[in-house]
Amino acid sequence: MSANTFSRTEVEQTKVGTLRAGIIGMGFIGEVHARAIRANGHNLRSVSAVNIDIARVGAQKVGADYAVTTEEMMSDPDIDVIHICTPNIFHAELATLALQNGKHVICEKPLAISVTDAKNLTELAREKNLVATVPFIYRYYPTVLETRDRLRSSKSAPHLMHGYYLQDWLASDEIENWRINPALGGPSRAFGDIGVHWVDLIEFVTGQRIVRLNAQLLKVFESRSDAPAVDTEDGGTIIFQTNTGAQGSLVLSQVSAGRKNKLWFSVEGNGYSYVFDQENPDSLWEGGVNVNSTFMRGSAGESASAGRFSILPAGHPQGYQDCFNAFVADTYSAISAGESEGLPRFADGLRAAQLTAAVLESAQEQRWVEVK
Repeated sequence: MSANTFSRTEVEQTKVGTLRAGIIGMGFIGEVHARAIRANGHNLRSVSAVNIDIARVGAQKVGADYAVTTEEMMSDPDIDVIHICTPNIFHAELATLALQNGKHVICEKPLAISVTDAKNLTELAREKNLVATVPFIYRYYPTVLETRDRLRSSKSAPHLMHGYYLQDWLASDEIENWRINPALGGPSRAFGDIGVHWVDLIEFVTGQRIVRLNAQLLKVFESRSDAPAVDTEDGGTIIFQTNTGAQGSLVLSQVSAGRKNKLWFSVEGNGYSYVFDQENPDSLWEGGVNVNSTFMRGSAGESASAGRFSILPAGHPQGYQDCFNAFVADTYSAISAGESEGLPRFADGLRAAQLTAAVLESAQEQRWVEVK
């Protein structure tokens, strides 16, 4: 089919209420977005990639109606929402074009590699009155929402929060990936890629905001097979304070052997602790002074917020793709019907950019930095 042909007679008519989506970028995360669109009963109208040949391969793989150029997708009047799944350096430009063309947007994080661009995008989405979201999808684990609800009903606010986000996919200096190159991935790799997920969760769950931090960044490999010199961090350690006076710490690494996607946090207050482990997400550990317990997702007594996304009976694990499906469902619902509580908007992408800038400044200047 021609890349610039958009005949509705050649495509099955969509159901009333069905949105038509386009995806820019057909790597791993683009396929995750495609599955989420399909799972929610919407139409994956087109995909684009770095060139039309790659777009055609991607369209066939994910079952999109068309392979198109990015320009054609932007101007297609039948596209309601565009998913941006490209290398980081292109996010701001593509999101700006989509919004200017009247499209709702889901943009992979980082929303932008600079605070200025992230702020401009947030303001543009507001001016255009378009739904614009960032996939901080770990918010959608029912046990995360259960933790949030329990903290909201607690008599005391958390005073300590700590944890880690560890991966091993870059644990060899022979691994090549565009994220290593700041010209494509931006000035921060480990924090900008996975650290922002952890801090987003902590602020989302506790309702507190990180106001000061002190960061040390770690570079294990000074060079890699595809890069004579590595300019971005492999990991790091961060300590912080929140607006209520609570203290916290984060250990971050993309080079920790055996750690596939170990996002773990503990939130602690007077008489309680809550521990979430993304690799075992169906259980929430609750610590008490006299008795410890484990709450299982789907069990009796699950909060209303958690129950909304607890789609399988207890003992039938839900995971990453389920969270992504729920996030896309919430975004599309906001397009059609209005706001959903907890939906991560471009403002949350701006927040991540501000935290990333503070981490980089602190590490470079070796001092405490206020988060602006």
